[in-house]
Amino acid sequence: MINFLLKEKSINSIFFLILILYPITNLIYNYFPQELFGVNLYSLFCFGLIYFIFSLILIKNKNLLLFVTIIIFFFLLILMINLHLHENNSNYLKQYEIGLSFFIINTLCFIVINKRNEKTVSTIIILSCLLQALFSINNEFSTHDEITFFNYDDENRQTGFLLNANLFSSFILTGFILNLHISYSFFNNFSDKIIKISIFVILLIALYFSESRFSIYISLVYSIIFIIYQFYKHFNFTKFYTVSLLFIFILTILSIIIYNYIGPINNRVVMGFNDSIRLIKYYLGIKTILLNPLDLLFGMNRELFSQIRILNIRLSDNSIIYLIMYFGLPYTCLLFFSIYYICLKYSVVNVLLVVLLTILICNLFLTGAIFWHVYLLYFSTTLALIFKEKIE
Repeated sequence: MINFLLKEKSINSIFFLILILYPITNLIYNYFPQELFGVNLYSLFCFGLIYFIFSLILIKNKNLLLFVTIIIFFFLLILMINLHLHENNSNYLKQYEIGLSFFIINTLCFIVINKRNEKTVSTIIILSCLLQALFSINNEFSTHDEITFFNYDDENRQTGFLLNANLFSSFILTGFILNLHISYSFFNNFSDKIIKISIFVILLIALYFSESRFSIYISLVYSIIFIIYQFYKHFNFTKFYTVSLLFIFILTILSIIIYNYIGPINNRVVMGFNDSIRLIKYYLGIKTILLNPLDLLFGMNRELFSQIRILNIRLSDNSIIYLIMYFGLPYTCLLFFSIYYICLKYSVVNVLLVVLLTILICNLFLTGAIFWHVYLLYFSTTLALIFKEKIE
């Protein structure tokens, strides 16, 4: 049995199942509600499969075993010290998986994806993002007088099947970025461009209806950087300089037109990140971390997370501060080092990879993305598809 599971075909099949099923677990739960330990059973099943398939990968890749063992050792060490310092944290034990899950997911994606499955994986990601996007666009123009699964957000922001507008927009953004990079080789050159543009427009509209400032801005900024990078690769310096100036001029004109259109109807998109509540949350988080040197080193009392407030505002929407509060600063640094190490070890390093890793850090800093396993899975998969160096 174990030999069958260790075969590449078996591992690929499980990985495909996770990619297909994870984004729609909330939809399945809506019609067939089942829970285990108070958690959506279908989400828990996908989460368990990630750890299961990762265990199979470790059996096959002995060279990776030592590095993973070191990370898991420090994770367990910090967790035990944290529980010794704050015994009541054991009541929140399942939340502490955030200190390991992203590393597991990222490593899994870079190991599993290869030349034989990259087209299938790319297709799954694009179709999954399109499904969520088309549903949200349709839902935007449907009339719903009450909050239901299909109209979940009380601010009337689109959430797809993910029940969280920021998660939904980050998820769509991964498909948006992947669409810029991949080629739909089963069509001719003209059809390839038409498909790319169509998907580009659909996903951009879905991002707009999510009203997520970060994802909307990043989709536009990354598109600009991607296009300029392509100019740089394919033109000599003089042509690159001329074409870039022309492109920036046209983009500026379009931006002014678009801004004048969306400004009156979508204040959330044009307001930027200058809202004072967000700054208060971050100040509160940093102040809380610095209250006790031991908390800074090993994590703090979990029950204080929601108790410490300023003007009745509590910390939220910052994954990096969350990680420090759960595990302390040293382990948080180790976690990001291990994730970046895997990315750089298996990737072709260029300016676009640096940009995407920067986007990841910014998204973690501005949201609770460390808890969004489906987003972390799709983002890591997208990184591996675009930048993985040695695809056997």
